[in-house]
Amino acid sequence: MRSQTSCGGEDDTRGFGGTSFRPVFDRIERLRKEENLEPDCLIYFTDGDGEYPEKQPEYPVIFIEEKPCAEAPKWVQQIMIDK
Repeated sequence: MRSQTSCGGEDDTRGFGGTSFRPVFDRIERLRKEENLEPDCLIYFTDGDGEYPEKQPEYPVIFIEEKPCAEAPKWVQQIMIDK
């Protein structure tokens, strides 16, 4: 299935953007409090189109993407890969 990404271009993935990234960040925060988890970083394979947490986490966040996404917060390091 071909789809359009919100950051331009076509994609063979099944996703259509609009992901809420918040549940993953919320889960990490719970684990930090309940189990003393201290992540080195969070790596997300995504198109970057979605709902971000309101504040920057205390660990690095890396998005692996095919194209840069202007919607990503400045605290997200975007790394581009080829199809």
